[in-house]
Amino acid sequence: MSFAGIVFDMINRFKYNESMRKVRKERYTKIRDLYIDSLAKHKIEFIDRKKLPPEAMKKLKEKIRKQMSRTRIRNNIITVIVSLVILSVILFGFYLFREIHF
Repeated sequence: MSFAGIVFDMINRFKYNESMRKVRKERYTKIRDLYIDSLAKHKIEFIDRKKLPPEAMKKLKEKIRKQMSRTRIRNNIITVIVSLVILSVILFGFYLFREIHF
């Protein structure tokens, strides 16, 4: 009796693993399709990195690094400016509160 239970459990695990594989594959294709659609929306061509020669891959990596660096710097500048504006509004509010109550 116990051998049949073990075999039944193995069969169920195989079925479960197969279903999980299908779910992951569907999720992967859905994400990949969304990615390719977003590239097409922004007029960027999808590049299969396995087909690129090493020189082109190096140029592409350098271009991506420069773009990320620019984006990071721009985000840092925006963060600093917004923080200064918020800080100045808070300090001005404290100044007005102090003028009114004291």
